[in-house]
Amino acid sequence: MDKREFLKKLEKALKKLVPEERARYISYYDEIIMDLVDGGMTEQEACAKQGDMSGIVADIMSQVEPEKVEKQKPLDVILLVIALLIGVACIVVLIALPDVITFAMMDGDGPTSVFVAGKVVEPVWLYILTAIVLVSTIIAFVVRGKGKFAITIGIVLLVCVITFIVVRIDDNRNNVEDTTTECANVYASSEVEKKTTEVIKLLSHNDYQTLRDEYAIDEMKEFLNDEYMLEAKNMINEDWGELCSIGSVYSAEMAQDNVLYTVVQVNATYDNVSIAFTITFDDELKLAGIYFR
Repeated sequence: MDKREFLKKLEKALKKLVPEERARYISYYDEIIMDLVDGGMTEQEACAKQGDMSGIVADIMSQVEPEKVEKQKPLDVILLVIALLIGVACIVVLIALPDVITFAMMDGDGPTSVFVAGKVVEPVWLYILTAIVLVSTIIAFVVRGKGKFAITIGIVLLVCVITFIVVRIDDNRNNVEDTTTECANVYASSEVEKKTTEVIKLLSHNDYQTLRDEYAIDEMKEFLNDEYMLEAKNMINEDWGELCSIGSVYSAEMAQDNVLYTVVQVNATYDNVSIAFTITFDDELKLAGIYFR
């Protein structure tokens, strides 16, 4: 190798040294090589005379005072760890995120228990945060002169995340555009009305076994039990009392992700509370969601 290549490799090998110390050794070997060239050697011969690069670096590092070595700055490590954790979170969300919300509870205008069918709203903010962290990591690596391999990996990951965000947003937009709801407040068909009445009666009598075995889709079954349902009911009232009456049943149809859902609205009166039900059936009239308040 010639002098330029030798000094470039030496500078890279001494990246742990503070800039002033690194520059001093580069200048030192530059002068040695130039003296040998002036003495009749070629640059290649002069560089070869210095010995193996690893031996040169080991000799230099053994002589350098500790304060001349740059302390490891935690920013790079922290950024990489955060990027890794957020990236894993994105993968978990992508794999574990179901197409149907199976159970959730929330507080809105009052206590509400929710079973609802439909596409889960994806945490796009998580994907965007991942992209921001990756950008910050790449910038930090570039500024600190880190290896090209690490920078390349970061850029590839960033492109993947951005592509993923764009595709998922586009998919969600298409799903919304493809979703159609036929006129609301339409009286339900006799079959839908019968199925709705049966579900409400079974729910009122806490007969979750029958709901699981004969009415619910697979995603709903694990939540139709005393533990979950008691907790959901108690959020409204600890004692509903006996079922007194079921009002008029209204329905609407909604197509989402190529699946046709029938969404039913009906009020039911109990001894101690009045409940507004929104019940969702799939295209086979299997129970896919229950919302009550």
